[in-house]
Amino acid sequence: MPDQTRSSDAIRQLIIINYPFKVKKSLNSCPPRRIPWTIWKLDDKKGKLNKPELTTYIEAVSLTMAKKKELNEKQNKRKKKCEHQQRNAERNWRKKREKYARRKK
Repeated sequence: MPDQTRSSDAIRQLIIINYPFKVKKSLNSCPPRRIPWTIWKLDDKKGKLNKPELTTYIEAVSLTMAKKKELNEKQNKRKKKCEHQQRNAERNWRKKREKYARRKK
């Protein structure tokens, strides 16, 4: 039993710390998996908190995980784009260098 509460505490902290949501426990008396959670979604543009939604613990976890996955995908896209631009820049620079080397001969 203590292991289960420890893991649920870890997940709870993960949810609270995570970027897109601010989560608070509504009831203390429930067992960990049945706790209703209130989620305040952040409005990205204004930086204000939207209307609270009452949700279960597992839904809160899955929502958080989904948002985390979405953010990772965005970051990966950005990384790929940067790598692509860097490769192009290197290739162009190499071409220019060869062109000037041919001129000097």
